[in-house]
Amino acid sequence: MTCFIINVSYYMLMVIMTDYAVSRLGASLSMAGFATGSFIVGALLARIFMGGQIERIGLKRSAYLGLAIFILGLILNFFISNIWLLSTVRIIQGIGFGIGSTTTGAIMAHMVPAARRGEGTSYYAMFVTLATAIGPYAGSAFYKGNLFTDLVISTLLLVVALVCVRYVSVPELPTEKDNRTADSGSEGWLSNFIEPKALPIAVITLLVSLGFAGILGFVSSYEKEIGLTEAGKYFFIVYAAFTLISRPFTGRLFDKRGANVVMYPAFFIFGIGLLLLSIASTGWELLLVAACMGLGFGTYMSCAQAIAIMLSPQNRMGVGTSTFFTFMDLGVGFGPSLMGLFIPSIGFSGLYVALAVIQFICAGLYLITTGRKLKHTSHSASVAASDAAQPASAGLMITIAREYGCGGREIGKQIASQFGIPCYDHQIIEKIVSESNLSSSLVSDEEQRVSPSELYRLYAWYAYSLPGNTSIAEQLFDLDRRIINHFAQEGSCVIIGRLANLILKDRPNVIRIFVYASKESEAARVSARDKLSLNEALEKVKRVNRERAAHCEHFTHTQWKDATNYDITINSDLYGIHETAKLLIGMIQEKVQTHG
Repeated sequence: MTCFIINVSYYMLMVIMTDYAVSRLGASLSMAGFATGSFIVGALLARIFMGGQIERIGLKRSAYLGLAIFILGLILNFFISNIWLLSTVRIIQGIGFGIGSTTTGAIMAHMVPAARRGEGTSYYAMFVTLATAIGPYAGSAFYKGNLFTDLVISTLLLVVALVCVRYVSVPELPTEKDNRTADSGSEGWLSNFIEPKALPIAVITLLVSLGFAGILGFVSSYEKEIGLTEAGKYFFIVYAAFTLISRPFTGRLFDKRGANVVMYPAFFIFGIGLLLLSIASTGWELLLVAACMGLGFGTYMSCAQAIAIMLSPQNRMGVGTSTFFTFMDLGVGFGPSLMGLFIPSIGFSGLYVALAVIQFICAGLYLITTGRKLKHTSHSASVAASDAAQPASAGLMITIAREYGCGGREIGKQIASQFGIPCYDHQIIEKIVSESNLSSSLVSDEEQRVSPSELYRLYAWYAYSLPGNTSIAEQLFDLDRRIINHFAQEGSCVIIGRLANLILKDRPNVIRIFVYASKESEAARVSARDKLSLNEALEKVKRVNRERAAHCEHFTHTQWKDATNYDITINSDLYGIHETAKLLIGMIQEKVQTHG
């Protein structure tokens, strides 16, 4: 909602500012255009200089700062008497907008679970799309030749946004320093403003945004030229509709199948839409272009933002978000000025052909710079590509996933003892308790509990993807993920459960084991340990195993017992706990001796 309000306020004023500058301040069209566009200058300055400071200042404080500056800029509009003051005030508003929008993007990046980043980013971007439709409509509807009504409504909306921020549950950022932070000085001063890992996708975004800028800036004039102004009234409505319809599905596909499955079609659909625009002669063709724009450009923007966040180190997500939006602003803000130089010689039709070719070139650039790296990556499988990108320890990591009551914990402890390495199980709970305000009993009860019911899944699909609505289980999973990576970074270890097999799958020297047994033997073991009847123990075994399966499916979109998630699966009934451990130790020793 905060993101939505900030963007509605931006578009409300953007759509009427040129007319106001000409009719009320007596400015020329060129000066009015400069004053309107100066907003982008302020936004760029804010994104460049504030992107690296967001995490340091604090996510909430940065959001408050941006909204306060934006409101100040709106209030200053009441004292404007000439075009130069208007341009100055627009820059101030742009600074507030740049800080506010970059910060909401960074908050979203930290809040959304890594395994659902594509879906979460799509929901976030969906509200930006809503703002692009509602903002211009509201701005025009309330504009009566002066800014008073629009300014009052926009100011009140931003006050509501301030209240929204108050109730946003922003996650606490990691306190330990990222190893790369210490080396940031060697990367030069530019790294304070630009995240190098997000730069390739940001540059491609600049080029893709030229296609959007060409439509945004000139499609109205082109519609008049080809006599399709009546159909043109519905162009951006169709664009917004197809963007909104596709966002949830493309975001989930991004998480389940990987970025490339979504990105390549987005390039080509948008390119085909621009080619179709260059030859459009009927209303339905024009609206088909709008649909292609929603499916192509709309999908690209949310997924490219997710990639920029995914590739950025956790403590530089704000810089990564800033880098992405800075290059997008450059394309959208200054693209029309550049294209205006070529239109007299190539015409609108030639312009859209050229922009279509650029989209196809961008697909090739994406393949070379990013697509190959993400070829086998899906958020659901790797859980967090940003974690996988961290330098791996040279030590041996053994993960033990297990059915409840099969003796997997005891097997893990014996393996750790044999190799003289730590075994992490309850230590993870202790570390979560020490790093959060949660009680140990709550962590123990909720850490790996996700209801497998269809009702829960429906609710989670809708609610938990939205910023501010993360469940206890989701917050704990993010802590699990970070702590497991921390332990793995320290050296050789055995990690019991907690989806460590998927969290660490992309690191070298990982052996992933799944231990299971018959329900009868699991129940017998639980009955003896917990002093339950066999029936009570059997029900408990079934319930816990259902919860573990649901937990895995919810956070990784994979099946818990899928053999492809493991290197070894073994039935502890065949040999008993002690002999199973010895067998596994022998296999691990052979692997280490053979492969190092």
